[in-house]
Amino acid sequence: MTKGTQWWLTENVQSTQFSNGDKINQIGSDESSNEHWASTTQAARSVFPEGSENAKTFGYLYNFYTVEDQRNICREGWRVPSEDDWKTLEHNAGMPEDELD
Repeated sequence: MTKGTQWWLTENVQSTQFSNGDKINQIGSDESSNEHWASTTQAARSVFPEGSENAKTFGYLYNFYTVEDQRNICREGWRVPSEDDWKTLEHNAGMPEDELD
């Protein structure tokens, strides 16, 4: 989708590795993994609680350490949107300037 000068993908990220080939560790989706997910300080991915089949539909869930990692989880030439990217999208969609923050 094009909005203003931005291009937004309509599919979810399904990366299991960074652009350089390094693996992104997966933390399970069962109840016992919630504590591990919350306490990890390394890049990690997970799936919706219903199971790994949902990764095909919804993509993976990534923690902050994965999204901010300079190795990039997106295809070459793409990146995870920043706060400023979201503000630009909201502005182009008609959100008033005083509501962007």
